[in-house]
Parts: sequence; structure tokens; C-alpha cells
Amino acid sequence: MNMTEQEFNYQKEHLTAQMIQILAEERGLSLEDAIDKVYSSEIYKKLSDQRTGFFSSRPVMCCHILKWVLLIRHVSMACNMELDENLS
Repeated sequence: MNMTEQEFNYQKEHLTAQMIQILAEERGLSLEDAIDKVYSSEIYKKLSDQRTGFFSSRPVMCCHILKWVLLIRHVSMACNMELDENLS
């Protein structure tokens, strides 16, 4: 999909704002925490690259992917903490 950089940035920022709002509402996060999670995510990196086409996705789909990534990261961190405790 060919679009100007201005159109792409509008699409990206609009989708990002929706993702932040959905994440804050569904996970009970403050806006600051939701912003941090979205902007530091791999999803945002994909969204920022026009070549991926990810910016044309629906915000709910992006949030579901982001929530899975956050859940996997949380479980991984918990497993690592448990492993560290068992090794001590």
C-alpha cells in the first residue's frame, strides 16, 4: 500500500493510541504504564516499519498479540525467578 510518510505516521499513531487505550482499560494499567508497554514492545517496532504492513491491522488484534507477548514475558520471568530460588 503506497502512502505518504505523513499518512503512514497518522495511521501508526492512531493505531498506537487505540492500543494504549485498550491495554489500559483491559489490564487496569495507568496510561503511563500502558504507554511504556506499547512503545517498548516488538509490536510497536513492527508497527513502525511500513514494509511490514502491520500498521493496517486492527487495534484489538494488535492488543491481543501484545497481551500474549506480555503474558509470555511474565511467565518466563516467573520461571526464571523460581529457577534462581531453587539453585540458591
